[in-house]
Amino acid sequence: MGIYRTTSSVTNVHCRCYCLNSSTNDLDTHIKFNCKTNKHFCVSDRIQSESYHCPLCGQATPEVKKRLWFHKISLDESKWLYELLNPIKNIKQMVDTLGKPDLNTFSNLNKYKKIFKTWIMRQNNEMHYYKLSQVATIIFCEKNNGNLKYEIRANRCS
Repeated sequence: MGIYRTTSSVTNVHCRCYCLNSSTNDLDTHIKFNCKTNKHFCVSDRIQSESYHCPLCGQATPEVKKRLWFHKISLDESKWLYELLNPIKNIKQMVDTLGKPDLNTFSNLNKYKKIFKTWIMRQNNEMHYYKLSQVATIIFCEKNNGNLKYEIRANRCS
């Protein structure tokens, strides 16, 4: 039968009776539509649940658009970024390899530890690289113990 859209899907044929579209325009029905995500919802007093099938014909609702909000990072791009970023262990290596970051933020967080009955100050230094990749932002985070971690985030589609 192919790959199902959801765990509860029983068909890949899309609704052609337009019951969902006409119901969302009717204020008396419990069917609502989110145009950003292309999702239909059944709404009752306190519950909102996503609808995967048309209540009249039983066919599938349209594909959800949420996955189109962000760029997809290809396998080749992921490998290239991993090979470039994985050897970097400290800020000096980061700047030598990648240059000056596009954004550098520094924050302090004070937390009270009941075990030690004292305040502990945590420092967080984040460096963002927006121009290394067209589809991803790379964020390095230096903790107060000197450890450096990186994160690759897919950019939003414009």
